[in-house]
This record gives sequence, structure tokens and C-alpha cells, in this order.
Amino acid sequence: MSNPREQLIKAIAIHAAVHLALFAIASWVILSIFLGQNSIGVLISASTATLVALVLEWLMGSTLVSSLFKPRWVDREDDVVLWSLVQGEAERAGVRVGRVGVLDVEAPNALTYAQPTGRPTVLLTKGLLVDLTYPEVRAVVAYLLGCSESGALGVATSLSGLLALSNRVAVGYIESRLEGRSSGLINVIKAGWGYLIFVLIYLQASLACGVMSEHGDEFGLRQTGDTSVYLRALIKVAAGLASKPSDPLRRDFISLKGLMFLDPTSALEGAPILVDEAKRLGFDLERLLGYEPAGFPTEEELELHNFERFTVQLSLVERLERAAEFGRGVRSPEQMARK
Repeated sequence: MSNPREQLIKAIAIHAAVHLALFAIASWVILSIFLGQNSIGVLISASTATLVALVLEWLMGSTLVSSLFKPRWVDREDDVVLWSLVQGEAERAGVRVGRVGVLDVEAPNALTYAQPTGRPTVLLTKGLLVDLTYPEVRAVVAYLLGCSESGALGVATSLSGLLALSNRVAVGYIESRLEGRSSGLINVIKAGWGYLIFVLIYLQASLACGVMSEHGDEFGLRQTGDTSVYLRALIKVAAGLASKPSDPLRRDFISLKGLMFLDPTSALEGAPILVDEAKRLGFDLERLLGYEPAGFPTEEELELHNFERFTVQLSLVERLERAAEFGRGVRSPEQMARK
């Protein structure tokens, strides 16, 4: 696995350098007009603006992320089973969870983001709670807690919040692409501005979210101690996402893919070989799902737009293979007790 600390430092360094370059250009233009060229003044101004921007992005990241949805917040008295599951896993992981919520979304998935205090918020979709068994939901929660435990969740939240801003600017273009209709000149122009923000953010977001996801997989496998359950959770979530290509997770929340258990784009791209991949790992997909999966859409039919093509996780097949390989060295508490 990539070193989380090194990748995180690289992501922060790139993000700071982008800010510094942009603010240096702006400072040079402004100071040249009003005060004449002043290299020291440009450097001080750009550095100060960069520091302020990074702090504001850290503070506002969770707000930009949470502004995209309205979850049903869950307390102990609302759902003792779900609350106990999340809090129990959090206690074992040594992580203090801020809030737990359920999204009114049919596709199975989950995501987590960090509050400015560092505490993670855990959100599960209604589809996840319906489609997955208790042990499988537990495996998903363990992954999310692993993302928090990696130390990268705060940075990933801040960068995902900026991607959410990019997505919001270009929402008209995105919706028209998904619906297969003409975008219109205004939406194309707005998409251009949104894409500019996207281009300036996606590299560092991919670095931070990628290493966080890898750590989350390994942490989830160690915490649950059951490779089969973890693989089943990945396969069932992938199948559920692939069967609902127009779900809000793809239409409205795709900018948050780095915070999700499974990137919807990865699920859609891996769908054509999901049946064979599940079989190779020892699972009958129809029996696992409890129904015969309909034909999954091909990449040509999906017409993926630019805002969802960036990679923040390993591909679905790579994650399954990596989980199976890493899981060979993981034993459940029951196996440890029998030794």
C-alpha cells in the first residue's frame, strides 16, 4: 500500500502550490497597477492569501459536502441497531464518530466526511441497509472508519468540498449529458468554469482519496476479520450501483466519490465483467443478490462525462483482487480463538 503520510503531504504540497501560483499572478497584476513591481510584496501577499484560503477551505469543506444532501440523522433512540453497530465499530477502531445518518437513496453505498474538529460523519444509503446483511453493513462501516483512521479524511473532505463546488457550477451540463439531450451554450460556458476548478483540484483529490481508500480496505478487512463478507459487500454494492445508473449518487453526488465506499463510476465501468469476477472469487452473483441481475449498461451507453472520469480509487476488479489477496493473511476473532 502507498504510504498514507507521503501521499497526503504530496497532495497538500500540490494544493498549496496551485494556490500560491494563482495568488502570485493576481498579486503581481494588482501590485504592478497600483504600486509598481515589487517581488517581495508579491511573495508576501501570495503566501498570506494561500494560507488564508487553505484555512477557509478546511473550515468550509464539510459544509460544502453536507450541503448536497439532507440525511435523516440517527440517534440511539431512533435506531438502536444501526447506532450500536456504528458506535461499536468506532469504539473498536479507536475513532469517535460525530453523527450517523441515512440518505434517502435507493442505490447501496455509504460515505464519510470529516468535521473541522476531525470527527467523521457516517452516512449510509437506504439501499445499503435494505440490500446488505448486517455483517456486510458492518464491513462497509469498518471501511469508512478506516478512512478516518488513515488521517487523510480531513484533507479529502476539504478537496471533495471544492469538487462539489465545481460540480454545482456545471450541474446543468451534467444533467443534460445524463439525460442525453443538448446542453445549450449557457450550460457549456458554466461547465467550462466548473471544469477549470475541477482541473485545479482533481490531482490532489485523487492522491488523498486514493491512499485513504486503500487504507480503508485494509483496515476494514482487519477489523471485520472476514474476507468473504468484505468481498460480498463490494460485489453487492457494485451490482446495486450498476443497476441504477441514473441514481442521485451519480447525478448529484459524483463529486464526493472519493468519500464513498465505492465510486459509482468504478462500479459502472466494472459491471460488464462483474458476473465473471464474482464467479472467479467463488460467488454466484444471482444467488448472492437474491435476484437475476438485468443487463448492465456498457460504457458507450453511459456516456460518462468529464466530471466523473477522474480516478480516486482502484478499479473495482483491482479492489476485489487486492481485498482477496490481503484477506488471505487476515483471520477472524473466531479463528484466532480456536488456535
